[in-house]
Amino acid sequence: MGVALILGVMLWPASAGADSGEPDLEFAGDVPTATQAAVRAELRRLTAFYRDRLGFSPTGYTLTVDSDAQPPSYGLGWHHLLEAIEQLAPHASLPGNTRGPEWLFRGIDKYVRAAYSDSQGREELTTVALEETSRAAQITDPLKTLDTWDRLHEAGFWEARGVSFLAIQWLVERAGERAILDYYRQLPRSRSWEQAFERAFGIAVDDFYEAFEVHRAEVA
Repeated sequence: MGVALILGVMLWPASAGADSGEPDLEFAGDVPTATQAAVRAELRRLTAFYRDRLGFSPTGYTLTVDSDAQPPSYGLGWHHLLEAIEQLAPHASLPGNTRGPEWLFRGIDKYVRAAYSDSQGREELTTVALEETSRAAQITDPLKTLDTWDRLHEAGFWEARGVSFLAIQWLVERAGERAILDYYRQLPRSRSWEQAFERAFGIAVDDFYEAFEVHRAEVA
């Protein structure tokens, strides 16, 4: 994986021998000692959440945090999810060179961050769900049409992400939170993303789309 810088956090490739159970942390520039301690504590909480709730927490990579990183999450969650996906479903192993539709990733990203925030007592998942439901109600585009970045933006990013969040919430209620990362675990051993989806969530994609639109009409 290359180097990324978002919200003051740089993500580096795996470091040799990194097997501590948590990613390695480095601090760039003048990062106060108190901030360093807060970032380390946040990373411990984040990795515990991934391990206990999602069934997998990536290790063997290095996060470099600079003074622009903002509390309480310091941008760690986004990078940790991307690394989890990359470790479970490396690009070279993907069926059809895809990890699935755009709505699936956007919904997973929002759900995981919201569930983590709820677990830390920062914002209740039910509150996020109400906000995303309100956004979802503003568009009528079927979920299955939100399959690319362009189509998702054409529908309205925030509204489409609301629909995507509701879709993941529906799947989690059916299959449990661990199915989220299990989907990516299934990708390298599947013929298509659709097969990985059915293996992880226990429902065929077409059946899911049909059932979800019924659910969506009831709640949004």
